[in-house]
Amino acid sequence: MGENRQSRQPRRHKRSDIPTAVVLAMVNTYGWRAWEILCETFPWKVVWRAYQRDLDRGYLNCGTSETRPWLEPKGKEYILHERHKAIC
Repeated sequence: MGENRQSRQPRRHKRSDIPTAVVLAMVNTYGWRAWEILCETFPWKVVWRAYQRDLDRGYLNCGTSETRPWLEPKGKEYILHERHKAIC
């Protein structure tokens, strides 16, 4: 007997679905638009937690708006160190 495909729920997104390298590359490339672009694919709560993770690690800083971060020197170093890896 096969499983009932209608009862299968779609996989829920997790914070780990958005690696640090992706968040930093998006902020570096798109600046304040990175939030909106990431939210087109992931739920806003997942994007927010990924931002918080990288803020806590010192890679980003956001001032008063948590959805408009910029790269800190530590984040720029991370990008330079990880630039040889493919982001897929």
